[in-house]
Amino acid sequence: MKRDANDAVRELGPEGAAREFDAKLAASPELADVPPPDPPPGALLTPGDLFDDPTFWRASEPITSTYHALDAMLAGGWRRRYMYALLAAHKSFKSTLLQNIARRSALNGVPVLHVSAEEPPEVAVKRMTAASAHVDYLPLIDGRVHPADVARVRDAVRLLRGAPLHLTGRRGLDDVEELARIWAARYAGALLIVDHLSILTVPDTASEYEAVTAASERLRALAAALNIAILVAVQANRSGAAKPDGPDENDVRASGRVVQDAAALLILKRPAVSDGQALLGVRQKFHRFGPGDDEADLELFAAQGRVESIRGVTP
Repeated sequence: MKRDANDAVRELGPEGAAREFDAKLAASPELADVPPPDPPPGALLTPGDLFDDPTFWRASEPITSTYHALDAMLAGGWRRRYMYALLAAHKSFKSTLLQNIARRSALNGVPVLHVSAEEPPEVAVKRMTAASAHVDYLPLIDGRVHPADVARVRDAVRLLRGAPLHLTGRRGLDDVEELARIWAARYAGALLIVDHLSILTVPDTASEYEAVTAASERLRALAAALNIAILVAVQANRSGAAKPDGPDENDVRASGRVVQDAAALLILKRPAVSDGQALLGVRQKFHRFGPGDDEADLELFAAQGRVESIRGVTP
């Protein structure tokens, strides 16, 4: 059997294999005349290559979260080509916040793809409709509309019908990637929201740790490849969920790889009541484009599944 370079490294170690190669090169001078292979296209770039790319100087404004307090923490909003992580304990209104970001962003004209893996898309849309109409969502989920709410629900349906919002209930990461590529190309996609990371099924992984690690790496790469921003929810582990003030960056369930892959880590605190308002606190532990270690409060209307800025209510 022919002995290759990998066999040499295993038998002799990297330094020994290098010495063996040098000896072979000295014994066969003709090998020195063989040109090295060309690198893959786009793999090795000079500053000049980038300056000559017409897209290099193209303006890329941050995508607003539609919450001024979050935008302030994020230095303007989500940035294309990056993944952001939202860490939260179970039953901490994580899905509610993500659905509100998806709804409000789409109503603001931002093309959104919402991966609603935790509940069916039809339930998510009923929640979004209730939030837009400022009515309780449970009757809508049950298929009932109070007569006094009919006009507001009708207006909400009209608004959402025309919004650039797409949803999928697919849980396979391969399916999500394929749909995201189609959505980005066909609808000029901008913001992909995944609820949530641990629910995605990843082929060729033998444990939750492997699946979450692979999903995080692939979603980070997907954001760069499609020139979109990705916001992904991450479950806290049990010890983090039991903390009175909510989890911290060390409490990511299954794999902490997402903390390394994310441009910013947002942590959802437990709801609190202050001056008659239900507040949903968000902490930022780090941010690639800002100082990090910041906090913001949003107002929570739990029965309506609605989250608003403290000042100024945006539809």
